Amino acid sequence: MYVSRSLLCLCVLFIAGSIAAQQSACTLPEPQYKVNKPNIFSEQQEQWLGEVQADQQDSEYYLLPDKDSAELARIGQKLLAQLPPTAIHFTFRVYLSDEANAFSTSGGYVYVSSKLITDARSEDEVAGVLSHEIGHIYTHVTAITFTRELKTLMNVTAVTDKADIAEKVQLLINAPWKTKASETWDDADKAEVQADSVGLYALARAGYSPPAFVQSLDRLSDNRGRSVSFFRALSGADTSLIARVRTAHKLSDSLSAACKSSQSSSSPSFLDFQKKLRGDSFHWQVDATSGLKSVVLTPPIRPSLDEVRFSPDGNYVLAQEESAVHVLSRNPLKLLFTIDAENAEAAQFSPDSTRVTIRYGSMRVETWNVATHERESVHELIDYTGCPVHSLSPDGRTYVCINSGEKGIGLTFIDVDSEKIYYENKKWDEYPPYWESVRIFYTPDGHTMLIVAGASKALAYDLDRRMPIALRGSLTDIYLGRVAFVGSNKIAFTCGKTQQQKTGGFLMPVCVANFPTGEKLGQFMLGDQWLEQTTHGDDVLVGPLGDNPAVLFEAAAGKPTAVFKMTAVDVYDSTYASETPMGQIVVKDLGGAQGHAVDLPVRPLSPIAAGDFSPDGKYLAYSNGSRGVVWDLSSNSLVTVTRPFTSMKFTDSNQILMRLKMAHQKAGAIVSFDPATKKSTDGAKFEKYQSISGGVITTLEVLDKNNSGSSWNTVLHVQDPITGAELWQKKFPHNTPDIYGTNDGSLMMVTNLLSETGESEEGHNGAKLVKTSDTMKEWVQSGLLVEIVNARTGEIQRVLHTPTRPGDDDARWVAVYGDYAAVHGNVNNTVVYRVSDGVRTAAFYGRVLAGDGKMGLLAVNNRDQEMIVYNAANGAEVMRVTLDHLPRAARFIPATNTLLVLTATQRVYSIPLADAKTMTVKSR
Repeated sequence: MYVSRSLLCLCVLFIAGSIAAQQSACTLPEPQYKVNKPNIFSEQQEQWLGEVQADQQDSEYYLLPDKDSAELARIGQKLLAQLPPTAIHFTFRVYLSDEANAFSTSGGYVYVSSKLITDARSEDEVAGVLSHEIGHIYTHVTAITFTRELKTLMNVTAVTDKADIAEKVQLLINAPWKTKASETWDDADKAEVQADSVGLYALARAGYSPPAFVQSLDRLSDNRGRSVSFFRALSGADTSLIARVRTAHKLSDSLSAACKSSQSSSSPSFLDFQKKLRGDSFHWQVDATSGLKSVVLTPPIRPSLDEVRFSPDGNYVLAQEESAVHVLSRNPLKLLFTIDAENAEAAQFSPDSTRVTIRYGSMRVETWNVATHERESVHELIDYTGCPVHSLSPDGRTYVCINSGEKGIGLTFIDVDSEKIYYENKKWDEYPPYWESVRIFYTPDGHTMLIVAGASKALAYDLDRRMPIALRGSLTDIYLGRVAFVGSNKIAFTCGKTQQQKTGGFLMPVCVANFPTGEKLGQFMLGDQWLEQTTHGDDVLVGPLGDNPAVLFEAAAGKPTAVFKMTAVDVYDSTYASETPMGQIVVKDLGGAQGHAVDLPVRPLSPIAAGDFSPDGKYLAYSNGSRGVVWDLSSNSLVTVTRPFTSMKFTDSNQILMRLKMAHQKAGAIVSFDPATKKSTDGAKFEKYQSISGGVITTLEVLDKNNSGSSWNTVLHVQDPITGAELWQKKFPHNTPDIYGTNDGSLMMVTNLLSETGESEEGHNGAKLVKTSDTMKEWVQSGLLVEIVNARTGEIQRVLHTPTRPGDDDARWVAVYGDYAAVHGNVNNTVVYRVSDGVRTAAFYGRVLAGDGKMGLLAVNNRDQEMIVYNAANGAEVMRVTLDHLPRAARFIPATNTLLVLTATQRVYSIPLADAKTMTVKSR
């Protein structure tokens, strides 16, 4: 959890020159609202601009429904009542985030993070945040920014209606940046001053306390109430931030006596609102559109489990999946209770086995009582400097935060009960802060912690006495490779040099030693497998090994003693608990033939790993990380449960081509499955870097054998999925393009336009090249090259130039439906082109889940539960509905003129397209 730097400019100049006159009450002269900067937007056009921005922004967050954000709106309206009337309609929304942050867009859209609200010490602090964002909107900051960028980057000097604004904003996304489009530091500071003057005026008139904001800024900037001097600013800290805080302190001193004496407070309704956000899960779902026809899949698919653990006393079992934590008794094996825990990062038993603690990425900590099945406590922790690596001790008392700073890697321990720091070292290690090179481990009894950073630093720590433990012997050189405790007084860790194998793999020695004294007890060799500890006993878990997802190793002897079908497994002496291939939990003796299994509650489906509806809509195939399932939708019955598949395709005759991964103690395989007869036929040979795309098998061969994971200098092999016969191949001496398949038997090869491969492919296929209609000469360097290839022959059918810009985490991808190519960009934007001539036919926000070239329709998911159908030829909206949960898969069925959609609740919607105009749309 960290505080976004964008928030730290808040209210620094709240006490600007308007406070010069000392008054008997904390009142201020009315501020200047007009900014002397070009602005081509009227207030109505600004409202439209805000609606366009909301379409892009809202899908990025879990938003609290409007009715549940009423308290935030109440505070906002109280502030707005102090300002002149405006045609702009304000909307105040709470979003789930691990940042203490807030931001605004044009058109009165103000977004405040749940973390900022739960961290606030008073209603006044939240009011100050809102007043600052309102100040930005009243001074038209965003409209002025768009005016400058449209003129500089696209030579646009006027806008008209909402459609025109939406089109220009979409084009602006792909415009290459020019330095002169940037705002100067001086202009940025002036904009903040003017926004703050408006915010302070509204804040004081509404009866809120201005001094609360200096204190808030002090805390959010991690200044902790210290006196900020010029000398501290020279000490190497963040000087821009220090300057802002120092200015805030200085201006605070110039407040009138009445303003200084005003006290912060919170209304009962705000305290209730804050308590609810702290205490309850964040419920973001809204009601579905009325009148939609749907069925719930029967039987349901079970969730893929991330973790199965025994309690330290061996009497309970914990099973964690994406949205829940399940607690079971061991004898008899029975589900006791389930905790809603969407996006929880870790759950564990306390050392005395009486409680379960849950840690979230937002630094939220929950403690649940095993006996009463009730939550005992909840804490919303915060670290204002950032916490990219964090962990919670098993007893739930210590929260560990590791972050980076100018001095090196910092280490902080927070007492959870008091929510206060009890240990801090801002320069624990000088090792570069590569976060994947820092890990935190706990002994199975939960009393000791071990932190290992890269190859140079380790800390053992007694959690009960809260003091370091000296590492001795072989443990003085422990580094982060494979590490696992063996019981609570021994440890297994990689030691010595890695040995390269002729096959391209490697082996590394793993030492077993006493902890913390370091006397070596044994050693064994390990390849490219993971290593984990068990809850009780002298064994460790390793996997995968051969066809076994997990193997139990006797650590001291270094030999396997048991094998398991699933990776979610734990061992307590001679008993193990594991997920089953069908999604149950089983507890049984090692080597025993009998065991007892129980079902877990049905939970929302995780994002689809692979799957689709059949062309006629009769069947549905779905796979998560643990299993694959095929349903007959015509009878709503289960056809089969398989190993998980990583890619698949329905043929026109409803055969399913599947690439089954190695799982359930079975080797990986390519098969053709007939859901009507429930028979499988073996296909081509299974390979490591392989996928079923466009009805063929694509395999990437890396020519550099010493760099097997590289995407450079490769050969693409294309095979028939049944016979395995090679259909064609293509060499890429430079970067390898992304390969996608289509439902009509084509492949797409997508790469950066000016990459080595992009330039080569364009040069060799110029006759097939089509530049999209929005491609401009000065934009070319930022675009994509999309090659559409006949999957069976390798013949290039069309090459498209698109100006879609890359991003820091490049998320661009392309889908082709007949004569339409949908290109998804990096800011939730999608542009549609005609493949035949490159004409840009549509642009919208959201991701395309399904399309049909003959029907000329695209099904798009933007906001969480939203499904929109667009006409691909002109971008017209055909239908917009709200589903009951997140959509996971969709397909148009031309024969019945319907759209099928699978949601996370395992519900399949059948939406008749002929009834599009009669649907009742639920607003967000």
